[in-house]
Amino acid sequence: MVSREPTSPMLDQLSWLEGSWERLREGKPPSYEDWERSSDGAFTGRGYSITPAGDTTVFETLRIVQRSSDDGDRLVYAADVDHNEGAVEFVCTGEQDGIWLFSNPDHDFPQLIRYAPSEDGASLHVQVIGPDNEGGTRTIDFRFRRAD
Repeated sequence: MVSREPTSPMLDQLSWLEGSWERLREGKPPSYEDWERSSDGAFTGRGYSITPAGDTTVFETLRIVQRSSDDGDRLVYAADVDHNEGAVEFVCTGEQDGIWLFSNPDHDFPQLIRYAPSEDGASLHVQVIGPDNEGGTRTIDFRFRRAD
């Protein structure tokens, strides 16, 4: 059994995220997003795919932490992907009706990440949103089902 430090009510609201999520996409190798609580109470995650040969390719590492600032406590979502020099941080701008929004208006793409679990917790809709190359908005949808 893992001993955990007391966690914050802010992080505890994301407990539905724990576990393994399989991305739903036809005709492509399976990909997943896995989340777990670390000993400091933060959430650590990874996005990965499994090749037809059975090899695992990790394409992103993720972390959601509670951070204190002069403006009060806030949740921060950090995504570390190969094409960025380091982790890019997105600040939680709120939760409404179970939908969680993380924003970084200074990042090229995405600038907004939206996590929307289904009411029964069996599926998850993630959107990454930001500017496109023509002055409009680009949205990429990721749909997952609980895999564990």
